[in-house]
Amino acid sequence: MSPSLLLVLSAAALSVSANDRPIIGILAQETTPDIDDLFPELNYTSYVQASYVQFVESAGARAAPVFIHRSQKYYEDMFYQLNGLLLPGGNSQLDSEGFGAASRAFWDLAHAHPEVHFPIWGTCQGHEELAFLAGGAEVIEACDAENQLVAVSPEPALLESRLFANATAEQLALFTVEPNVVMFHSNCVSPESFSRLAEEFRTLATNTDRQGVPYVSIVEHRQLPIYGVQFHPEKAAFEWSTLERVDQVPHWADAVEASQYLANFLVAEARRSEAVFPSEATEQAALIYNYPAYFTAARGSTFQMCYFFDDSEYM
Repeated sequence: MSPSLLLVLSAAALSVSANDRPIIGILAQETTPDIDDLFPELNYTSYVQASYVQFVESAGARAAPVFIHRSQKYYEDMFYQLNGLLLPGGNSQLDSEGFGAASRAFWDLAHAHPEVHFPIWGTCQGHEELAFLAGGAEVIEACDAENQLVAVSPEPALLESRLFANATAEQLALFTVEPNVVMFHSNCVSPESFSRLAEEFRTLATNTDRQGVPYVSIVEHRQLPIYGVQFHPEKAAFEWSTLERVDQVPHWADAVEASQYLANFLVAEARRSEAVFPSEATEQAALIYNYPAYFTAARGSTFQMCYFFDDSEYM
């Protein structure tokens, strides 16, 4: 075999290896007083729920925490080294100097470099953050949809979307017929407000809150691999609290299957990214496995486990 052919085959093997070993960043967010009270002995300033880590792992990806209050250079490095980003649910301010500023950094990088395949997935707060970044604070409205188990109402664009184009009728029914997804939000994006963003986003599904207020529940960007869901797919398989305020989280097989469909889609998008870390050492140093997971549910949290980080030297 000629040296040139060996070089080509080696390069191809490395490319496949990189795409089959995706790493998705999970953006950290500011701790809340409730979380701080769980571990008063810890002086941490941000956290990642373990269920988001497990969500991407369940489909064959690894997870890396993406820290807040870091430099633009840090976020640029992550943009070119990670294979995607998940903006989680939570209780941060959408325009905060931590979660909000980091989200904007990746949003701006994705728009400035559309040639880079960089999937961004927003769950609940992350979904709202995407709408906020695209349309400003005026697209965010109050909603009454905490602990609400629903099926989504599909829009015509759903069947033509990248997110559901390859779904079977049975898979679509998991979302649109059966109540298999759970909402936990007091803010939302109304269809009327979101219509102003129609040149950039497609609305794939909507819902109504307990007061009959409509809101957008699934979206995808028209050009970029950016997706948002107002519900929490990660909870079905990985959050087990029995507290009353989260007692609508579904754990039955169909709900887990719906969750797995979305995880599989996100990781499939991440596999299309050819980004790699500059060395095995830097890759390993970036992974979430360098940090302990705390059993937060044992101290009364609705989150089963969390990872905590100290950003004080960067604030």
